[in-house]
Amino acid sequence: MKKQILSLLLCCCLLITVLPITASAEGETPTGGAITRPSIKDIIGHIGSSAYDAYDASLNFWNDYGNNISGGFSQAGERWNIIKNTPDFASDYGDAVKVGDGIFTAAGAATNIMDSVSAAHQLTHPQDNPYAAHPALSTAYDTLTAWQAMMNWAEMAVGDKDPTGGVKFTNYLLGEAVKEWSNTATQTALLDYADHSTLIGTFDITIQNVNDYYTHLFQDMFYPSRDAEWSLEDWWKKSYYDKLNFYAQMVKEGREKEFEWLRDQLLNMAPHTGGTVLPNNTEAKKPNIYLYPETETEITVTFEKPEYLTSSIPDYTGAWTVTASPDGKLTNAVGNSYSYLFYEALVKKKAFQTEEGFLVPADKRDEVFRRVLTDYGFNEQETADFIEYWSDYLTSGEDYVMYPILTDGVDTAMPVSFSVKPDSITRIWFGFAHYDGSEIKKPEITPIERKGFTVVEWGGAVLD
Repeated sequence: MKKQILSLLLCCCLLITVLPITASAEGETPTGGAITRPSIKDIIGHIGSSAYDAYDASLNFWNDYGNNISGGFSQAGERWNIIKNTPDFASDYGDAVKVGDGIFTAAGAATNIMDSVSAAHQLTHPQDNPYAAHPALSTAYDTLTAWQAMMNWAEMAVGDKDPTGGVKFTNYLLGEAVKEWSNTATQTALLDYADHSTLIGTFDITIQNVNDYYTHLFQDMFYPSRDAEWSLEDWWKKSYYDKLNFYAQMVKEGREKEFEWLRDQLLNMAPHTGGTVLPNNTEAKKPNIYLYPETETEITVTFEKPEYLTSSIPDYTGAWTVTASPDGKLTNAVGNSYSYLFYEALVKKKAFQTEEGFLVPADKRDEVFRRVLTDYGFNEQETADFIEYWSDYLTSGEDYVMYPILTDGVDTAMPVSFSVKPDSITRIWFGFAHYDGSEIKKPEITPIERKGFTVVEWGGAVLD
């Protein structure tokens, strides 16, 4: 804090010193060197920067010591009320009473302003919240500080006029709660409990689901009914990229584990903004779902997390409903035919394992793809579709390693359900990473079991 104030003073002194020299030197320094005369824009920029530094320093000061100062003013105000209410004091020192009341009213307003600014800063800077690692605790702490800031103003406005004393008492309780939650020992104890508590973990998920709900509420209900001038899309994009930049910074600092909830929130937001880049996120490219019923059957396919989708063929509007034939031909309600259901989706990189894989040399790409997919039991058409896409999609001339994730892993990354229960289902994705020359452990292969109504899916993602 002292360093910030000292730096601010030095900046101001430097600005005050430089400007007169510049204005009087007529293009030369006292030693005869050429200098550049600052423009009005430069001067305003210097002043603005200094003002922001002063604001930031005062805010940090208030965050560090504000409760103590506010408490000191409050105690002094109570003592003043006792003194001025002693017999004959008001009649003997009427002017002094007015001055004293004015001083404490002004002091109360000043502390309330700083409390409100501090609370607003906390709400808009999640990285400063001591409970940021847990959405539930973070929300509770934000709520306490926001209510305390509001009750400060309520007490100032009607506290003395409230015969029950309820306003003052409520504000006192909120103040004590915030003070206790801000205590280092309390924070350590609560965070330690939260890290091992199923209850807090459940609350964290609940808070995240509430955030997801409001994401959909704005995007799917409010935004379509607004005209372009309202520019909710611009606001949403700014909100997304502000959070994205903050999350990227946390990843850079090695704190991604603390902010998994924010990453998940960004995953939900990304499809609505058209963005697909997250530090811990990748896009599953061209997963194809093949359906092989024993007889011609109408089947509805539904994703549990459709908000992760970035594209689909046929267009996914809440579900896919097709008539599937035993040979794999799919026909939708308007008569269009497909060989498979196609989609792409945002998924977490950690869905892909990188412990076991297959080396894919650049000059043997088709050969390796055919061998691996055949070993897994994909049929000729499924294998040909895979080779056609991935041979061209991967960077030409580069060696890769393909890391398989099997049905359970794919189900976790992108859950899907079928109106007719499959007798056998195999979903295999491959994560592709550039080969770095290290030793590769090959996985054991369990071939696809095709019996009864069979569902087969392949897909992939580039991991680096």
